Order: sequence, then C-alpha cells, then structure tokens
Amino acid sequence: MAAVKFRGLDAGTGLARWGLAAVAIGIVVGGTVPAAVSGLAAVVEANPQALVWLFERLFAWLSYIAVAGSVIYGLLLSTKILDAIAHRPISFSLHQDLAAFGLGLAAIHGMLLTAWSAAGIFGPVLVNYIREYNVTHGVPKAQAYNTTMYIMAGLLVVGVLCNFLIKAVHYRFHMKSEQEAGRAQAGIATAGEPVGA
Repeated sequence: MAAVKFRGLDAGTGLARWGLAAVAIGIVVGGTVPAAVSGLAAVVEANPQALVWLFERLFAWLSYIAVAGSVIYGLLLSTKILDAIAHRPISFSLHQDLAAFGLGLAAIHGMLLTAWSAAGIFGPVLVNYIREYNVTHGVPKAQAYNTTMYIMAGLLVVGVLCNFLIKAVHYRFHMKSEQEAGRAQAGIATAGEPVGA
C-alpha cells in the first residue's frame, strides 16, 4: 500500500458520476423536504416551545454525523486507501474541516443545552422572587411584574454586549509549525521562560 500513487477517477465517467450524484440528491431532497417541512410546521403549531428542543437535537445529530465522518475519513487516510482517489493534502484538509465542523456544532449544542437549562431554572426563580418582593412591599399586583421585565430586558442587553466583546484568539496563541515550536522549546530551555511571552 505504501507505493499507491494518485490516479484519480476515470475522466470519461465524470459526466455520469455527476449525473448520478445529482439524481441521488434530487431524490433525497424531493422525497424528504416536503414531509420534513410539513412535520416541523405541525410541531411548531401544536407546541411552539418544542422548536428550541428540535434545533438542539438537530445540532447534536449533525455534530455526531460530522465527527463520525471525520473519524471514518481519518481511518481511510491513515490506511492510505484514499491516496488512489484524491490528493493527500486535499483529503487531509477535508478530514480537518469535517472535524472542525463537528466540534463547532457540538459547541453550539452544548451552549444551547446550558442556556436552555439555566433559563429554565433561574428565569422562573428570579421572576417569582421579584414579584413576591414587590407584592409584599405594597406594589399593586397588576404592576408587580414591571420591575421584572426591566431586569429581563437588562439581562438581554448584557447578553448582546457579551457577544460583541468576544474577539479572535491572539496570534501568539495559535499553533506553530514544528520549526517554530522547536525554537520556542529551545528558548524555554535556555531562558527558563517562553519566547515572546
């Protein structure tokens, strides 16, 4: 297997391959999208709160598929089976992209779970506590939720501001090539502290 060279696929079958791929995609999309859209609309109409749960599960499922695909692709790369079909750098890049996509979706899934559970626990507790406080201190029941709504609006503004404060990771924390990593390690060994820190 070590002597396998890139041959690519037969150029004469290119049109047939693309045509078969287009037909397969058309069958899958045409057969599933209308039913999926009508099913989603029925769920949202019956229970609008279930939409968050559906998207959270969708991100989890897509994350699982992407990470599993990346693992399978990595195994095919390590056994050099793909070398006969595609250039190794392209295959490696696709493997990395699948892994990054899967991990990104897993992060979204985790954030949705965390936000959903935190809102489910702290939201009602905060609303009820403030309402009870207002009622016991003489605020009419019809106006007991006014302060609560202002606090919730303030928390929403704080969340939006936190999103704008997120910045890209500084360049010095990026992965370095082996040569740069070797120089940095040598600098640590001689000076006792990281180079460029």
